[in-house]
Amino acid sequence: MARWTPGSRSGIHENILRTNRAVLGMSLWAEEGPWRPELSLFRAIDMRCDDCGRGKRMQPAEIRQHVANGVYSLIGLHDKLHCMVCRARGGLGKNVSVYPIKRGE
Repeated sequence: MARWTPGSRSGIHENILRTNRAVLGMSLWAEEGPWRPELSLFRAIDMRCDDCGRGKRMQPAEIRQHVANGVYSLIGLHDKLHCMVCRARGGLGKNVSVYPIKRGE
């Protein structure tokens, strides 16, 4: 019987990954082949607080800094964002919408 190691994938595991990619339609999973962080696909990211309406655009240098700090996906970045104005007012500031702008658009 073959022993499972963290780096190995079984046929069933491959089918689950393939199904999840098809169902989600998102790059939540690492793709086969040369791997690139999902955030490297975007030239900018627009962010807007849904509570106060404040908006900001994250430029490529800021995106590269997040990738260097270990944030590779849009979902991982969204979890780290907050509105400074709402936090200063005493709120949580976590009601932030993210609008990525892909390279070439």
